[in-house]
Amino acid sequence: MNILDRFTEVQEKGQNQWQCRCPAHEDNKASLSVHRNESGKKWAVHCHAGCTVRDVLACVNLTVRDLYDDMDDRQSDIKYPYANENGEVLYFAVRKPGKQFRQQAADGTWKVKHIRKVPYKLPQLLESMGTVWICEGEKDCDTLERHGLTATCNVGGAGKWKAEFSAFLDGRDVVIIPDNDEPGHAHARLVSDCTIGVANSVKILDLKVDKKGGDVSDWLERGGEIRQLIELAGQLEPIRPIQIEEPSPVEETNGRLNGEISPPGSPPFPDIEFPGFIEGVLQYNRESSFFYQHQLAIGAAIGLMGALMGRKVQGDTGLRTNIYIVGTAPTTSGKEMSREINKLIAHASDSDICGPEQFGSGAGIVSWVAKTPSILFQLDEMGEMIAAISKNQAPQYLKDINQNLLSFYSASRTKWIGKAYGDTEKTPEIVQPCASVYGTTTEEGLWGSVRSKEISGGLLGRFLVFEGKLQRKTNRGSQIEVPQNLIDFMRIWHDYDTGGEELQEFTPNPPKANTTPEAAERQWKHFEDIHSKRLKEEDRDQNSRSALWGRTNEKARKLALMFAASRQGVRDFTVELEDVERAIRLSNWSTRKMFYEAEKRVADSEFEDQKKKALQYIRQNGQVTRRQFVRKFGSWDPIRRTQVLSDLVEYEGLREEASRGRGRPSVIMTLDSEDR
Repeated sequence: MNILDRFTEVQEKGQNQWQCRCPAHEDNKASLSVHRNESGKKWAVHCHAGCTVRDVLACVNLTVRDLYDDMDDRQSDIKYPYANENGEVLYFAVRKPGKQFRQQAADGTWKVKHIRKVPYKLPQLLESMGTVWICEGEKDCDTLERHGLTATCNVGGAGKWKAEFSAFLDGRDVVIIPDNDEPGHAHARLVSDCTIGVANSVKILDLKVDKKGGDVSDWLERGGEIRQLIELAGQLEPIRPIQIEEPSPVEETNGRLNGEISPPGSPPFPDIEFPGFIEGVLQYNRESSFFYQHQLAIGAAIGLMGALMGRKVQGDTGLRTNIYIVGTAPTTSGKEMSREINKLIAHASDSDICGPEQFGSGAGIVSWVAKTPSILFQLDEMGEMIAAISKNQAPQYLKDINQNLLSFYSASRTKWIGKAYGDTEKTPEIVQPCASVYGTTTEEGLWGSVRSKEISGGLLGRFLVFEGKLQRKTNRGSQIEVPQNLIDFMRIWHDYDTGGEELQEFTPNPPKANTTPEAAERQWKHFEDIHSKRLKEEDRDQNSRSALWGRTNEKARKLALMFAASRQGVRDFTVELEDVERAIRLSNWSTRKMFYEAEKRVADSEFEDQKKKALQYIRQNGQVTRRQFVRKFGSWDPIRRTQVLSDLVEYEGLREEASRGRGRPSVIMTLDSEDR
């Protein structure tokens, strides 16, 4: 139906736009605007004198239903397919009547939680050149595509962009078009934060559509043109990344901790070189990976080195090189490659040093360590495992995993004795076990599932932590042969016999590593500084932090042994000052990182958990309105939500101010700058 036939003095004002007299009042100025969307299936009428749509339509014998040319189509589902790089459909975003959305798997079921999420129109994105336009919804992407532009979005609408999506925008010019509402603008900031540094340039084009929630499709329907859209984007300056000044290396190498307990931002990773075998492993990882994760590669190489040296060398205090390490990184960002590199090196060297990648029970760990006393367990989804084995109600076989890992860590220089049984022959004994662990998981999988006791006094407190991010650059990543120098290094250490290495009835007697006087003095100074810090924490009733600082020197001494051996090889290597400095900087950073993440993410009660989630949400967005906050945490009890906000105002520097802009008044919440 062409509803224009029902009106008088119709004048065309632009593409799909007309002006005519309003039949609902005495109209002398043609004050009725009529629009038709690009699909041709929907009309819109608006009287600038204030007449309602129903009154206008009733005067010409029309109803609201008549604004839709095809009601059957309006009532049907619209499916937007999401495909992977090869064009295989993974799932659909299904728009149902009433603008309700659901996600449907390609097989027709509604179970999509396990399915990998990808950007909309990924195959077209990968095949295209030039600017990429990021919208909030699939309809807008389709609209821009019909006009010859490359557009994409994420499933689920505002706030659901994943950092790994930005990897597909590497080197591209990106323009983000937010919907005209608060969630839309917050979503644009989220996408830009994830994309700056990955893309060649990032711009946010706010079209300011005269409609709440208005999008680029609405803008085009109101007379906007693609040529004009491109011109507006061209006039914008790219968003510049925030430059963060890193601390001077002197801050880390002079042994002072500068009173930092919980820094306002995540402590920057120290710029450290790792000569010798460890650097060779990093280089092999770098050449083989699509997404090179530098910190995770360091953690994996240290884990391999610790297991390789196990029971074959000791420090001047009898310390051994068994080490526990966990690395976090986003899903599909290459975190598994560091474990794979270790396995490739071990296999090429005919070494059985790499053990199972999952723990089934505490007894299983004992069996493997008894079989291979110097072993590296490489675990995936480490956070879920730590959460499962640390629960009070965990079954005994899981509790045994936790207990065995705790006791193995401390028994590396003595004899480990397992559970006592009536039959004493069944009690397991292992001489000087050297079990090392390198595990990977996501940030949320680790920090979101543990409590502070697991960090300070539990298993996680024994770990060094490393952090991977979605990488700005990708590599071609090819399977290359393990370098011969890495194989030779592995075999020399594997064949190094210190006496009784393969025989459990004999106690290995590993030689003590040489340490220069300067290195020994530096280690002692670090010990004193750490002890002083612990006393101050105790005075402040921060016992958990005191305990965590207490393991920092021990970890640094283990690392110094490994760094020295990595540089010099097997026999007669000497721990020098440069090895100790590297070790202290890395161990101090790991402790600070643990503090930062614990303060930001880890809670011991539901209230603390909600409070930290609220803080993180406000910090990420800079400022939020009270309405945004209520929508974000709408599942919380209203009284509890009010209590959380009151606590943030009283103790965390949260400020609430009434907005002075046009439209519906709102309360804007921000954190004082020092608390962000």
